[in-house]
Amino acid sequence: MDVLGRICFTSNVSMETPTGEGRWWQVPMSEILVQDVTAVDALRSLAKKFDPQKLAYIMSTTIGGLISAGSGGVWVCPEYKNVLQICRGSIEGHFWDEVVMSGISPSVVWKSICATSSDQQYGLIWTQQPNGDLFTFSPDSDKCNMVSQPLNHAFTCLAACEEAVWGLSNEGQVYIRAGIRSSCPQGTDWTKLDTSQLGDVQFISLSCGSQCVWSVDCDGIVFQRLGVKAPSTHSLPSVWLQVDHMQTGTVFTQVVSGPNDWMVWALDNRRQVYARIGITDTMPIGTEWIHVPGTPATQLTVSSSYVWALNPNGEILCRYGVTKENPGGDYWRQIPGIFVQISTSQNDKLWAISREGKIFKRHTKYLLRRQQSHDPLLSGNKRLRSATSTSSDDGWELYSSQFMELKYIFCCDFTQTYFDLQCKKSI
Repeated sequence: MDVLGRICFTSNVSMETPTGEGRWWQVPMSEILVQDVTAVDALRSLAKKFDPQKLAYIMSTTIGGLISAGSGGVWVCPEYKNVLQICRGSIEGHFWDEVVMSGISPSVVWKSICATSSDQQYGLIWTQQPNGDLFTFSPDSDKCNMVSQPLNHAFTCLAACEEAVWGLSNEGQVYIRAGIRSSCPQGTDWTKLDTSQLGDVQFISLSCGSQCVWSVDCDGIVFQRLGVKAPSTHSLPSVWLQVDHMQTGTVFTQVVSGPNDWMVWALDNRRQVYARIGITDTMPIGTEWIHVPGTPATQLTVSSSYVWALNPNGEILCRYGVTKENPGGDYWRQIPGIFVQISTSQNDKLWAISREGKIFKRHTKYLLRRQQSHDPLLSGNKRLRSATSTSSDDGWELYSSQFMELKYIFCCDFTQTYFDLQCKKSI
């Protein structure tokens, strides 16, 4: 545990290699986010726990907390919190690795990245520099190729699916990359899409699913188009359908669709998050928008199972429990990393751009361990049993209490885990 309370592990530690594999994997330890937390709520929470003198001390120190590991699991007590977090199952670690592409100067910075189709049969990662230059590269190779721009127009938004890549120019014009196939995965040329049916509508955001394209105009109105391919000369162009608003005053700024067309999410100009419900094969436009609380967001990206959000601080949050029957999911959990833009593949391979304009790829590692069927500490300690316990699907359990304060904590390789507990009333 470091001074900021972040927890990491390294593996393959032995007598021959005492430093392990030489890489530290950070373990997510964030709380479950269900409801929006206002500034007033945060101040009230602090006021209940600390007097002003102690609060000033907390703000001026960097003490991470307590941690110990043994055969019974990993035990963590964050500093100045009346909680005890225990993991007696498998542990997930995260590591962000900078991507350095051959033939590109290390000083080059990047503006955007799109990896939504990168893990499909011949999918590529599309990335753009601040000057508008486009490049593609395979997720398994550091060799990149430059792609020509349509009439020297830089893109403000890129969206990729298995059969097409869509681009939105600075002037609000829509282009579709034609000729994408296994022998030519980056396509052959750009085709400008005729949007004259929309009149003066100018898009500011668009996203591709497997069958539909969703977009937002400068007035915050959402549109849907059936079909991701460019119209042929022998067929009529697909019609853009206007999607109803959630409520009066809601101005959408981004809409995102995943490889599953029933997963459609959006952001408004207040950084609130919404999910589209009621999307079926017979009703692809859905029925209504629902507000998804828990965090404000500046960007969303959708995989086949999860929704990933970037909050105003650049932190990454993952939405758990998203299913066709429950399209809004259950709660948010934060994962390690601070970035300005993120993009996920269908199978949750995350790519990101840092504040310095560098491209990073997320790697994950799991410490698989057999969970103990009987824990004598948890079953025998009355004081701990009286605490409130919650658990999530990542293996961590949270025990909270208003009366206990951990002084120190340690684990050993015997049949029981020990710790010292001190009541505040007796201090």
